[in-house]
Amino acid sequence: MFVHPKTGSLGADNIDDKSKALLYKKILEAIKTSNFYEMKIDATTESLIFEKI
Repeated sequence: MFVHPKTGSLGADNIDDKSKALLYKKILEAIKTSNFYEMKIDATTESLIFEKI
């Protein structure tokens, strides 16, 4: 999943209906297969960390 900023030079519009449908399918598949990740922010490097839960 891509998390995008709403403003600034890297800002993006809201996702369209087709993209939402694809996202919902991916989420449903993750639920069915118990493929979950927790996202945390590393305060020292300001990077995102994904841990499988």
